[in-house]
Amino acid sequence: MGNSAFGIAAPFKGVTKQIAKVTVGAGGAASVVFSDIPQEYDSLALICAIRSEIALTASTVALRFNADGGANYAYQRDISWENSRLTSTIRAQTSGIIGTVDGATARASAFSPLLIDIPEYANTNMEKRAISRGAIIAALATDANMEIHLGQFHWNSAAAITSITVLSPGGADIAEHSTLTLYGIKEDPGGMNGPGVSVDEDVVMWDGVTGRKLQGGGSAQISTPISWSVAVGGPDVVGQGTWAIALAVVMGYVVLYNSTHNQNDNFTVNFRCPAGTYTLRYGFLKDSNMGKCKVYIDVVEKDDVDGYAAVQDPDNIEEVTGIVLTAGEHGLKFDVYDKHASSTNHYINLSYIYLQRTG
Repeated sequence: MGNSAFGIAAPFKGVTKQIAKVTVGAGGAASVVFSDIPQEYDSLALICAIRSEIALTASTVALRFNADGGANYAYQRDISWENSRLTSTIRAQTSGIIGTVDGATARASAFSPLLIDIPEYANTNMEKRAISRGAIIAALATDANMEIHLGQFHWNSAAAITSITVLSPGGADIAEHSTLTLYGIKEDPGGMNGPGVSVDEDVVMWDGVTGRKLQGGGSAQISTPISWSVAVGGPDVVGQGTWAIALAVVMGYVVLYNSTHNQNDNFTVNFRCPAGTYTLRYGFLKDSNMGKCKVYIDVVEKDDVDGYAAVQDPDNIEEVTGIVLTAGEHGLKFDVYDKHASSTNHYINLSYIYLQRTG
């Protein structure tokens, strides 16, 4: 899959929307603040690839809600490494430690994955809690340098959360290039195509390119992002290679990728649409180990994209406009035909495919 961390994609039925993403700039940052958080979601998820500038192998990271600096926080930590384990519970703090991340003397370019879930953040009947999981790799000299961290966090307030501050109690800045992305999650009671999901048959969408196509019969357009289970299904036709679905923990989204990473790996998804002019968009991660990919509809080449980038670009989106299609069935094919001379492999990572009628 490349250099990112992955796990098993769990079924999820609901709407997930990115609220904000922060990439820490040159010189680092003492804190990162997410303010004016919308209140229409059920839960929040904060996904980080983060490193501290502290002159140690690791440092803690803490949260504050609504800029509350009073002694209103408690937290519990469970840290495991090699054959050892350490637990601690601390109360009446002015911020709540939520994880441990790699420091300045850790392995070069090591950024710790840190995932934080905050349920019922807008519910004023509940005091606010969060759970976290993360890891550090430190110097990687011995097994003891690799640690897994679990934690829980409590804020002694039932106020709706309108801002989140991420800071390092160790006194050092959050390092340059760290990324912190906040998502809102809302339940979709209708599942793949039920109440609350408004779909037009002019729109064809695959989530995680599993081949699970979302098509409707009404006249309304999709008005919100739609998510559903990507743990089942797959491409309709695999021409070559093994194509797997996984959760890209560092990036925070599900991808389809060629685990065989060979030249000429390819797959096809089939779809039906009315006659018209369409725009094709797809999430195509760029990195130093990605291949070149040609995209075809019914054996006609529509796009040619080079996935190589010296610096990873997880948010890259490819767009092809003016695609004229006849009514009926069609095949959309992705073919890893080559790689850039500087690329180390023939991977491709696709996070979504979106085809919309424009005329």
